[in-house]
Amino acid sequence: MDSAVLMYHFIKGNESGTFSKLKGISVDQFHEQLKFLLKKYRIISHRDILRAVEIGKFPDNSFYLTFDDGTKDHINKVLPVLKEYGLTASFFPVPQPLIEKKVPVIEKQRFLQYIGFDHYTNFLEIFCRIAAEEVPKKIRNSIIYSKKNIKEYSNYLCHHHFYSDEERFYRKIRNELINPDVFKQIIDQMFDNFYPDETDFINEFYMSFEDLKLLKSEGMTIGAHTYSHCILSQLNNKDAKNEILSSINLLEEKLSTSITSFAYPNGIRTSFSEVVLSGKKVKYAFEVENQFVNAKFHPLRIPRIDCASFNQYFK
Repeated sequence: MDSAVLMYHFIKGNESGTFSKLKGISVDQFHEQLKFLLKKYRIISHRDILRAVEIGKFPDNSFYLTFDDGTKDHINKVLPVLKEYGLTASFFPVPQPLIEKKVPVIEKQRFLQYIGFDHYTNFLEIFCRIAAEEVPKKIRNSIIYSKKNIKEYSNYLCHHHFYSDEERFYRKIRNELINPDVFKQIIDQMFDNFYPDETDFINEFYMSFEDLKLLKSEGMTIGAHTYSHCILSQLNNKDAKNEILSSINLLEEKLSTSITSFAYPNGIRTSFSEVVLSGKKVKYAFEVENQFVNAKFHPLRIPRIDCASFNQYFK
């Protein structure tokens, strides 16, 4: 039977609050998924994956848990559940908000998409209107919010079953149609209307270095996820290298540990990023791809299944 690495982001409790509208699964759903996995598969550890890298074969009929972005729910909601089941997992935080007190642009846009506006359509219409003013005329019509444009990209990122057509359209613009600097400028402008002082958001949303040390003391593994949660394919080699190495070096310094694993933001890997990771002696790295892990696997290209797609892959 195939093995699986699960990717999680936000885990929500039953209480209401600023971040209750973020996309993510509930604690109850998390329990249900773990119970299913523990019936069908055997849990493996970070050490098991390191061993798999050495022998060139991933453990059969196994599963592993990973949590991206270093959000506060990982210490408040995820850790108690893992301890209840006697499980360990890997966590991939982003150092920028803790070092610079700046919110990564990817997290700002997540807030704007799912929290800042009453409906996703409201966010998307404003984003498209601003973006259309900033892009070259030849692609302006492709960025305008319209049913025609949304339908045209309805199959974009089709392996992510849980995206709406509006979300696919937005991601097409973000990933391929707009300059990353322009994208950042637009999101910064929109986010500033909600959080002019980013420190308030950071303190509420992200784990601290002390939180990460607690995870480590409980047997969890800390890996790197770039410095600012950037999309590596949009950077030149110099900036991509700095993003990877800065994240690893800072986490090693602040947590007094060796960082031997990595998760590509948005699951987007480049051949150059593999070279940098290999040079830093990172042993394994995770993509997304929504696939099971074959027994024969590439250690820097391990696929993960997004927990939001759980029911499509585990029946």
